[in-house]
Amino acid sequence: RTRDGGLDLTRARADWRGLGLSLGGRVASGSSLALHANLTADLGEMGLSLGALTGRATATTDLTGHGQTPTLEGRVTIADLVADGHVVEADPTFRFAPSPGPDSRWEGTVQSPRLRWDDLVVEGLAAALAVDGQRLQVTRARARAAAVPIEATGVWEWAGSGRGHAELGPVPLHAIAGAPPALRLGGTGRATVDASVDRGAVTATAVARLDQTSAAGVSLGAGQAEVRVRGAALDGELSFPTRRLRATASGRIEAGGAINATLALDDLALPPLLREIGSGAADQVEGRASARGEASIPLAQPGSGRGVVRGPPAGLR
Repeated sequence: RTRDGGLDLTRARADWRGLGLSLGGRVASGSSLALHANLTADLGEMGLSLGALTGRATATTDLTGHGQTPTLEGRVTIADLVADGHVVEADPTFRFAPSPGPDSRWEGTVQSPRLRWDDLVVEGLAAALAVDGQRLQVTRARARAAAVPIEATGVWEWAGSGRGHAELGPVPLHAIAGAPPALRLGGTGRATVDASVDRGAVTATAVARLDQTSAAGVSLGAGQAEVRVRGAALDGELSFPTRRLRATASGRIEAGGAINATLALDDLALPPLLREIGSGAADQVEGRASARGEASIPLAQPGSGRGVVRGPPAGLR
């Protein structure tokens, strides 16, 4: 209905195949507006077009403004969502406004206290974004996952390519969620991740640096790990030069794939190691140890992996 030179939209609703959209608000003279929209989606009912999805999602949005400065803000609630067997929960809020200039660019923020993907929980997400007809740009994002602080930037081109950079840590290794308590990890770690997508092909490199590392009471010193992914192919290595320890891994990240790992320990003096762990045999044992190991770990059932280690001590007395 019309009122005072403006249009009141008292109620409008549309339903189609699991989607429900309701609109209300007012568009007044002088380009003043205040519109509210509510969208609900039954993803299971929409499954024929969206794949293996079940659950519900709700989005509420308010578009307000006066003159040439509209503002778009709202909340998206995702509950009981299952995507290809993975449980997803999210409740982000957002706020966007057009940036000055002739182009149709919008800038804004997205925040969420908690996001969940199966057992992985991301907390304290805060991101600044810019979007236009060519790309979505993440100018700054911060969050915590598994107790690890994360900062990230990135860009996604609507034509189908993108790139991103993330910095993780520093974080005490013992504080990382999921680290086995029996390992008694010590030290700190930090990492960088660079990834890109071009015509569906994924390329990524992750580099982690470890300082004053220890495990089960044994000092490992400084270490470095690097993992590279090209498509489904993965390879990487981990080394602790002070302990003359090196491990490698390679395989394919795909259904039925497995990771093949190797371990190399070269000429490690035994008496200092025994003293470090408090063994009373440190003064009675002399010799050095070298070892080689191999293992194969199926991605679908990591617990069923098998391996072997060979390498008797040299010059043991």
